[in-house]
Amino acid sequence: MRRVLIGLCVAAVVLLVVGFVFRSRTATPPAVVEHAERASQGDQPLFAQRKGPPTAQVLATAPERTVRDKKRRDELRARIYRAFGQALPVEGDAATGIAPNQPKLGKKYVQNRIRDDFVPLAKECYEAALERSPELSGTMVLELTIVGDQSVGGVVDSVRLAEESTLADPELSECMRQSMMSMSFVPPETGGVTTVRYPFVMNQSDAGTQG
Repeated sequence: MRRVLIGLCVAAVVLLVVGFVFRSRTATPPAVVEHAERASQGDQPLFAQRKGPPTAQVLATAPERTVRDKKRRDELRARIYRAFGQALPVEGDAATGIAPNQPKLGKKYVQNRIRDDFVPLAKECYEAALERSPELSGTMVLELTIVGDQSVGGVVDSVRLAEESTLADPELSECMRQSMMSMSFVPPETGGVTTVRYPFVMNQSDAGTQG
């Protein structure tokens, strides 16, 4: 009888602990950063829906992981501009004199790159912002310029917050900008410069991250 009672007591304690852990984990809704799977390039409108497969190159292998080291990223950027015989512009200025025909990257490739490498960084930025402003939510539309050379590689050359954004927190915007500047991509086909506009929906929700 004593063993049975001890067993029941242990089971009850386990249930209480599990219940407490479950309530603790669900008490505060997690921060959610949803990337809208909709990106536009060049002069195309922001939420443009393309039909059919991407027209840009199909990548046979997975690209190199994001360049996290700023020094390496800056060196790669300088090499790209040298490959085009151009002076290195001040960071943040628009690239000039390189491939005016607006070469493109594959839509699916950009989406996968953003989801795998940038969304985790964006979530860290958003969670830090929530510590300051718990009610912060909205949409941030980032416009990024990617510059690349086929023999060197590709990097994000500049990032700005588009006017369509409904969330304009300065510290969050700067964190997002710096995080995006650490991204590396394959070069646009034929090399050169391409512009991508990408929306991110930020909110607190029990639903988890959708993508």
